[in-house]
Amino acid sequence: PLSVQRTGFPEFPLRLVSLVVDVCSSLQMTVALKWSHATNSLEQITRAAEDPSITAVECDVMLGVANESGTHFYETPILAHPPHRESDISVATLLLRMTEKNDQGDKILRKHLKLDFKR
Repeated sequence: PLSVQRTGFPEFPLRLVSLVVDVCSSLQMTVALKWSHATNSLEQITRAAEDPSITAVECDVMLGVANESGTHFYETPILAHPPHRESDISVATLLLRMTEKNDQGDKILRKHLKLDFKR
């Protein structure tokens, strides 16, 4: 049985979580996943994205300060685990690094992503 532990942002709609759980529980996994856990820095994301043996990436998401290339973005979704409140990578940058264009020019994810929302 699949269970959902609700942590993180209270405004996240439970109906969406239920929909995702229903879809995921109905899928047959034919390939074993190799995870990169607590992948919360630019260096870790880059390594995971480039490693062909890694099929899934788990990141911790929270609001904080993104310090990307010397520019600070405040109260933005970042990759970090409490008590840290600053990161060198935002969720927006994560999604850019984890997507690629397919033959039709559509953006697709390069890896499975699990986002663990924190307070």
